[in-house]
Amino acid sequence: MAIVLGILIITLGIFNIRTKNPILLHTYHRKNTTAATSESLAIQSGIGLILVGVSAVVLGVFHGIYSNQMGAIFGIILLILGIVYLCHSIIKYNGKLFS
Repeated sequence: MAIVLGILIITLGIFNIRTKNPILLHTYHRKNTTAATSESLAIQSGIGLILVGVSAVVLGVFHGIYSNQMGAIFGIILLILGIVYLCHSIIKYNGKLFS
């Protein structure tokens, strides 16, 4: 199930990058962005979503196939990096996380 969820999240990240439209973010995350910075926000938030999706896939694969803690640690590190990257991109282009 985690693998399917991860693939869905990766697909959403690719959608954000390809359309260059941060429509998937809530309005308070993109309230203070201009049209020029909106594209950059969409690309960077798409990258963050892809990191989160890959972490879900990694966690699903290692939990389902292997009983290896290194895979779980790697998945959790990717998850944290993805969330931090998403928050950083929102703060960078919006000024703050919640407007």
